[in-house]
Amino acid sequence: MRSTTFVVITAFLFCFSAKAQNSFWVKIGGKNNPKGFVNTDAYLNTSGDLTTIEHQRSLIPKLEIGFTLKKPESQWGWDVGISYQYVDVLSTVYHDSSSLGFRPTPWEEDYIASLNYFGIQLGSSYTIPFTNKKSQFTIPFGAQLLLRFSCKTLQELGNDTYLFRRIFQGEDYSNGIYYGAYLRPTYSVQWRFGIFAEAELLFPNEPNRDPSFLAGGGIEIRYLLN
Repeated sequence: MRSTTFVVITAFLFCFSAKAQNSFWVKIGGKNNPKGFVNTDAYLNTSGDLTTIEHQRSLIPKLEIGFTLKKPESQWGWDVGISYQYVDVLSTVYHDSSSLGFRPTPWEEDYIASLNYFGIQLGSSYTIPFTNKKSQFTIPFGAQLLLRFSCKTLQELGNDTYLFRRIFQGEDYSNGIYYGAYLRPTYSVQWRFGIFAEAELLFPNEPNRDPSFLAGGGIEIRYLLN
């Protein structure tokens, strides 16, 4: 217990050391919304002998803030960040027939699903400064956890009539969790402004579901704390 307390205090003092090159950063960007990333089967009505489904997925906007803890003259640093991401999916289910031989007029249902994600990132980064020392290339990588909150769907019942329902909450909340790895190579100028590319491999906390690969990019604004 004493050794653990000593390590925590040492890390805390290092973070605020006058010699450390700590920095605060904000990342704004977007990434793709791949097929299967949102489990639409959990809330769609696909009853009947024959249904077809069409999905429209928008890009995922993302806002991330965090800290980099770095010793002077070292090319390695520790990254800690939190993020907010918004995902929406428009699904249309076309019903062609039903059971028992009864064949009604074909009909369709529209669903608008909106999901909010809170993310936690923990990783490391390797910095390669250019010879002019006014720009640098950084390779952040690590692990992340995505937690859903305030998830809902609107089911169109008729003209301007919708059925509101919350999804992936209560007993199903754990099914909405994602975990995986990220890679964000970044080119920045004088530590302040940069552009980054992003690649993520995320695994859903659900059985019999495949991982999703997401890619995107954005801009970074960084401020040196000391």
